[in-house]
Amino acid sequence: MKTSYHVAIMVILIVLSIALYNRGLAAAPLILLSVQLFYLFFSGWRTLKNKS
Repeated sequence: MKTSYHVAIMVILIVLSIALYNRGLAAAPLILLSVQLFYLFFSGWRTLKNKS
């Protein structure tokens, strides 16, 4: 997956969490966002490790 897709998904998740925050349902998008950030960090770290 390209980085632009990840950025788009993260923006959508942030908007969702803001929209659902008023209803008290912000936990689900925030969990997805943290998973997304962890995946980005892990894949980036792995590619850096492979290059060195």
